[in-house]
Amino acid sequence: MTQDINQLKQILQNQTMLRDDLSRQCLKREEIQKNKQQELCSQITQLQLHIKSLDVYIKRLSLVHSQISASSSYPLSKDDYAEILRLVSTM
Repeated sequence: MTQDINQLKQILQNQTMLRDDLSRQCLKREEIQKNKQQELCSQITQLQLHIKSLDVYIKRLSLVHSQISASSSYPLSKDDYAEILRLVSTM
């Protein structure tokens, strides 16, 4: 009887250790997952900023293109050239 109780105590102790081990592993995985999520959120924010920057760049290129394209219909003035240079220099 005492031997059975000791075996059960040992089994219980082993199961408790296993449970604690699994709990630590789970907490570690959650921490890793949280860090990855934060990193992805940061990357998304950076990508959104790059997209906005590219959008501005595309709009400027479009404006320069339309001004240069229009120059074949009429001669560009000194102010037109200055505006084109300003747009190109800010890119």
